[in-house]
Amino acid sequence: MQKTITKILQLIMAVFITTNCNNAVTPSILNENLINTSHLDNLYKEIIVGKDTVGVIQIYADYPSYEPIHAVGEGIAAVDDAARAGVLYWELYKDTNKKEYLDKVKMLAKFMFSMQRGSGWFYNFIFDDGSINKDGATSEPVPSWWTWRAFWFLSELLNEQNTFSPELYDRITGVAQKSFIAIRNKYIHLSKDYIVRGGLRLPNWMPSGHAYDQSAILILGLVNYYNAFGDTDALTIIKSFSNGLTEAQVHSDSLMSDRAFLSWENLWHAYGNNQSYALLEAYTVTSNQNYLNAALDEINIFYPKLISELYYSSFNVIKTGEIYSINEKKKYPQIAYDIRPMVWACLKANEITGEKIYAERAGLIGSWLYGNNDARIQMYFQKTGICYDGINNASSVNKNSGAESTIESLLLLFSIQKNTTAFNELKNGMNKINR
Repeated sequence: MQKTITKILQLIMAVFITTNCNNAVTPSILNENLINTSHLDNLYKEIIVGKDTVGVIQIYADYPSYEPIHAVGEGIAAVDDAARAGVLYWELYKDTNKKEYLDKVKMLAKFMFSMQRGSGWFYNFIFDDGSINKDGATSEPVPSWWTWRAFWFLSELLNEQNTFSPELYDRITGVAQKSFIAIRNKYIHLSKDYIVRGGLRLPNWMPSGHAYDQSAILILGLVNYYNAFGDTDALTIIKSFSNGLTEAQVHSDSLMSDRAFLSWENLWHAYGNNQSYALLEAYTVTSNQNYLNAALDEINIFYPKLISELYYSSFNVIKTGEIYSINEKKKYPQIAYDIRPMVWACLKANEITGEKIYAERAGLIGSWLYGNNDARIQMYFQKTGICYDGINNASSVNKNSGAESTIESLLLLFSIQKNTTAFNELKNGMNKINR
């Protein structure tokens, strides 16, 4: 079956390339290192928050100057982006041992410290004068995206006691533990209940009840926390959320949505759809075959359909009696944050199963950045490290390059670069475009 799927994908991409040759782009691999952090480094800034100097990542950078600008009404930077950048710089440091990356990790971790409240949750946005945005709806210290990402970033550092000074490591540990206590107190005793949306019976014991996309990020942090401390409460919550994710997977037979993991209620959206990757991580600490099978089902059944149609942005799944349908299907915008979770899931599947096809699929999906996309436009540029913010439609892109797109593209490419099979498939995809 795997060989058949591969042949189908190759035929689909060949047809697409032939029929769109007039719009062909000519990206090129400059060298074996795909990663250029120049633009991200330009978004990095150190500011004073309270009594501490911390590192932040400025949110937006607009074409054509690409100089950082702040988000009107929100602030200059956010925990959301700083945490993701921290994960990236940490991976780069482990790979290269370059002090410049570790220094940024430390400063971004200090930003996390300054944004945590006594509750264990985090504020999100900060203004350019170093004051915290305490009133914005997307900045309040609540159990939401930015708290989960802060916890995830800090949890990545928990097994690295010898890398940091005792004082800094104790602070990292203390802040992560405070977050975990809040997570444990909120979710350890939740009873399992359900909601019905679009005719589907769906789990309602996750973050915000049914934020399955948020749950995936939280699972990543909990897996790290469990690996660091062996906390059985962390394992209990991992299992609870992972069980919920498997129940939020669509089983719609031949419909395009078959085996997709829903993101929020009966909505599927591409951005931040880390559910397969999270379940594969959960499998590494639980050995629960259901988690592995569910993730592989999405990768094997749903991903090829997305690839064959050059991706979608979102759709709703409806069930009437025993009949499934899709409505409000949207193809745009398409962003790097749509693509990176799929690449990570494929590479994790390759790591766990040893099956080469998953690495090949990761490389094929990653070539979206180099023109294997609906607009036939190169999105990431090695010379500058800029990644366009998204595809607007089949003929235009958003040429701005903010923090999210920049970080997500680099996370994607770094993971591909470390896998020879995926890297070669990425280059093959680029060569096909360039013919």
